[in-house]
Amino acid sequence: LTANADTTIKVPDAPELCLYIVSGQAEVGGKTLGDATMAILSPERPIHVALKAGTRIMFAGGDPLDAPRHLDWNFVASSKEKLARAAADWRASIAANFTGSHFTQPPGETAWIPLPGDPQPPGMDHIPDDHDADWES
Repeated sequence: LTANADTTIKVPDAPELCLYIVSGQAEVGGKTLGDATMAILSPERPIHVALKAGTRIMFAGGDPLDAPRHLDWNFVASSKEKLARAAADWRASIAANFTGSHFTQPPGETAWIPLPGDPQPPGMDHIPDDHDADWES
C-alpha cells in the first residue's frame, strides 16, 4: 500500500498483525516510525495509523499458528525433521549449482551463503565488515 497523500488508515482485523514500513514515515499509536521498521500491533483495536504522502507499507498477520515453529539459520519449520531436510536440500542445491534442485537462484545471481559451519564458497572466504563475532557464540 502506498499513501498518495497524508492519510489515516483502518487497520485490518486479524488476531495477530504487524505493520512494516517499507519506506516513508508512519505514526502508529502515537509513535513515529520510519524506513524498514516493523510494529507489532496490539490485538486491542482500533489503533491510529497515519501515513505521510509517499509512504509504502505492508500488513502481515492473521490467525495464530497451529503449533510452535522451529528456527535454524534461514529456515523455519513445524518440526526439527523438516529443518534437517531443508539443510540437506540447501547443501544438495549448492552441490548441483542450483540446477534441477530444490532451491534455485534468481536469474543472473551467482552468489550464495553456506549454512553456518559449512565452508565458504571460493572468493567469499572473508568476514563481512559488519560481522559481530560475539553474535555466533
